[in-house]
Amino acid sequence: MRKLYLLLLASIPVVASAQTVFWTENFNNGCTAACSAVGYNSANGTWTQTITGAEGADANAWFVSCAENNTGNNNCSSGCGNNQTLHISAAIGNPFCPNDCGAAYDAGGLCGFLTCPQTNRRIESPTINCTGLTGITVNFNYIAQGSPPNDQGSVWYFDGTTWTQLTLIAPSNNAGCGGQGRWMAHPVINLPASANNNPNVRVGFRWVNNDDGVGTDPSIAIDDLTLSSSSAPAGPVAAFTPSATTVCAGTPVNFTDNSTGNPTSWSWTFPSGTPANATTQNVTGVVWNTAGTYTVTLTATNASGSSNATVVITVNPLPNVTATANPTVICQGNSTNLTASGASTYTWNPGNLSGANQTVTPATTTTYTVTGVGANSCQDTAQVTVVVQICAPPVALYTASATSVCVGEPVNFTDNSTGGPTTWSWTFPSGTPATSASQNVNNVVWNAAGIYTVTLTVSNTNGNDTYTATITVNPNPVVTASGSPLLICQGNTTNLNASGAGTYIWNPGNLSGAAQTVSPATTTTYTVTGTDVNGCEDTAQVIITVQICSAPVASFTASATTVCVGQPVNFTDNSTGSPTSWNWTFPSGTPSGATTQNVNGVVWNTAGTYTVTLDATNANGTSASTQVITVNATPNVTVSASNNAVCSGTPVTLQGLGANSWLWLPGNQTTSSITVTPTTSTSYTVTGTSNGCPDTAQITITVYPAPTVSASSNPTQICTGQQATLTATGGVTYSWQPGNLTGASVTVSPTTTTSYTVTATDINGCTGTSQVGVIVIVCAVPNAAATASASEGCEGSCFSFNDVSTGNPTSWQWLFPGATPSTSTAQNPTNICYNAPGLYSVTLVASNAFGSDTVVLTNAITINQATPVDAGTFTTVAIGNSTGLSATGGAGTYSWSPSAGVNNPNLANTTATPTVTTTYTVTYTDANGCSSTDTVTIFVVEEYAIFVPSAFSPNGDGANDILFVRGAGIMKLDFIVFDRYGEKVFESQVLTDGWDGTFRGKPMNSGVFAWFVRAEFYNGTVQELKGDVTLMR
Repeated sequence: MRKLYLLLLASIPVVASAQTVFWTENFNNGCTAACSAVGYNSANGTWTQTITGAEGADANAWFVSCAENNTGNNNCSSGCGNNQTLHISAAIGNPFCPNDCGAAYDAGGLCGFLTCPQTNRRIESPTINCTGLTGITVNFNYIAQGSPPNDQGSVWYFDGTTWTQLTLIAPSNNAGCGGQGRWMAHPVINLPASANNNPNVRVGFRWVNNDDGVGTDPSIAIDDLTLSSSSAPAGPVAAFTPSATTVCAGTPVNFTDNSTGNPTSWSWTFPSGTPANATTQNVTGVVWNTAGTYTVTLTATNASGSSNATVVITVNPLPNVTATANPTVICQGNSTNLTASGASTYTWNPGNLSGANQTVTPATTTTYTVTGVGANSCQDTAQVTVVVQICAPPVALYTASATSVCVGEPVNFTDNSTGGPTTWSWTFPSGTPATSASQNVNNVVWNAAGIYTVTLTVSNTNGNDTYTATITVNPNPVVTASGSPLLICQGNTTNLNASGAGTYIWNPGNLSGAAQTVSPATTTTYTVTGTDVNGCEDTAQVIITVQICSAPVASFTASATTVCVGQPVNFTDNSTGSPTSWNWTFPSGTPSGATTQNVNGVVWNTAGTYTVTLDATNANGTSASTQVITVNATPNVTVSASNNAVCSGTPVTLQGLGANSWLWLPGNQTTSSITVTPTTSTSYTVTGTSNGCPDTAQITITVYPAPTVSASSNPTQICTGQQATLTATGGVTYSWQPGNLTGASVTVSPTTTTSYTVTATDINGCTGTSQVGVIVIVCAVPNAAATASASEGCEGSCFSFNDVSTGNPTSWQWLFPGATPSTSTAQNPTNICYNAPGLYSVTLVASNAFGSDTVVLTNAITINQATPVDAGTFTTVAIGNSTGLSATGGAGTYSWSPSAGVNNPNLANTTATPTVTTTYTVTYTDANGCSSTDTVTIFVVEEYAIFVPSAFSPNGDGANDILFVRGAGIMKLDFIVFDRYGEKVFESQVLTDGWDGTFRGKPMNSGVFAWFVRAEFYNGTVQELKGDVTLMR
């Protein structure tokens, strides 16, 4: 990677002979570094990018900046000068080149712990309109190197549909440029015929590199890209001059067109300026409000084509000037100090005073303006105001909103003091509030009559003054009011009287005078306001109640006028005219009368028609009201059943009598007769209704459950021709099928296996059933036979044995001499184990009710003896080192466990690299398949260290010829060596591999090289080291 320096300048395109340039791109964007080419926007349009293949997470990137500077053809490239280029550089944030190092790329080799820079991407021009043009060629200047064919650039062409590679870009002649490239003109490239008269042409540059760590800078850089045509007439040549190239923020700049070739239209772009663009020939008053470097572009166009010209405008920032005064308020005749900061030189006005610090004595309040000029001649202004005061004590004075008030009447006080008081102190003896520090005070109240002296003291820094005045507080009168009489009939009058004051006003009515006669139509509250000679007031009230004086009108309602015997009725008084007493009569009812306003729960226990009377009375008379109550008789409901006791599942008919309509529960049936089939004893309730009056009756149906019948056979299995006895319980009488047999116990002799069903009847006549089977077999003595799961095994081997006897044996007796267990009664015993070598016989006795049979398997089992194995002796190693494992036992197979860290766990003699003290077990299996085991312990001593020598001398003398990473306890290693340009010259992940001082097979010169080590130890810790080593020859 190379350190590059950045500036900005336009370049001149290279034009092929006999061709006319009609499209130019010089990449002059004013950027010094790290400006992405993706989205680069020139006068031609916006450049885009396509990822054309697999890439790593840290792929190299296309940039447009002067981090790679075009110094002109045949010159070595440099850091940022004055000419931006399109180039490939390491991605932003790359540890070797974090911020666009020009045409210097990351060739990789460190993927997995640093960067993964595999790259495969194409940068693509805006659309180029080739309408009317033929014989089109591409020209550009470039530098390139990389590591072809793995790391290389190429030129591409787009015909509006498909991208096609035109050519690979060969390395430029970079000799003598010390790692930089030498600028040269690329051979002219002829575009295919499909570009002729094509409005959708684009060109692109593709860069690919792998991640092998092999590569040489420069990568690739492109500049002065032009397209020419053999049929294109000459277009204008753009040129212009600005009124200034270095200005201050906010200073207007004028631009004058100097183009040749008779342009007919102009297109200006002023990045971040106001305006941002223009189409007039000359532009005045362009302003930049933010400091920076801005590239102004003019595109001059006529019918033959267009061309671009650019000029860089440097906009310097304005200084940030501040101004202060100490103090900001002074007395007339005193001085204050003015101070300015934020610029280099200062001028104060008024006074035209020069310098950052000034002492002034203004006669009146004055605003001072300071103009500050910065190092770049840009200026800013700031202001500060000095307040001038005449310094004398104030003169206290105030006014009150009233000086004579009534008790409780608020008074407002207004300060009229002169001389600039800054504080105020009020006292209001016996007032609320009693004191105040406000300039003006409102709503001061005295709640007791008297004469009070109010004091105001005002002050400022020059002294104080006091002013007093009196406030007279008059008592309020005590007014009383009365009426005679207070209760009147509607239409009558009453007399009102007031006392305690001088004048009186009554409301409602706004009546004046102490005595008034009124005739209110409704109950009314009268309020009188009395005022005394001081104008103080008080109020009083009197209520006149108005009544309507007439007899009441009796009226009432009943909760029901037709009821059943015993059903309660509620009566509600609805009389009008304000009755004060009530008298009810209920003939033959309970109660028979009442004197409450409303009566609840009146009952008649005999059917009939009854007249209820209400007499309503007040002081003005009595009136009566009547209603007729009809009381209906309750029906007499009865119920009967076709059978009061039945077996479960038997239907029963229920019959209701004595009513007109019906409701049965449970079931909700509504006929007088219903049929039910209860499964358990059930009570049924029927409600019968006549004339709206109900009655209920109930009946219970007893349900007997079916008997629980059980049946058995003795025996359950018989031989052909034998008998079995069938027995049943749970009933009184029994019937058996097949056979139509009766009785609790019967004898049968079926010829084949048969199922018998018995039906039992209990004392209630209810029935239940049960079944029993009799198995009929052909009876004979079994024929014993047996097999084993294997015939041969090793000490401790276990076997399974299977009964293959015929003739239906029902019991088995096995004998296993020398085995564990030695006997079994299972039909098919398992896990019969033999722990000693030898030959073993097995006996099986198979039996049933008719006899038994015996079979002996002579020498059926052969048990072989295992060959012993020896795992060797214990040993000690340092962590990370290996040691041998050696087992002896003979011909056969071996297996070491644990197998982790064992080179080949299936060899008798192998190596192990344990990270902790480990006991290894070897299992040896001989030719008979019998195994034996033994153990050996490897003791591991933990030691962790890493070290890289500071020098080595690869001169072939056998001493210090190789640069190794040295240490102990290292599990994984990454060791990388870089030259002074940051290029990787050696890498290894093996502790025993070191650098011999060569690169690509050639010896490196003496010098200092940087190295990086990342070591992961067996204890899980990771250590990363960086340093340098001196190669000496």
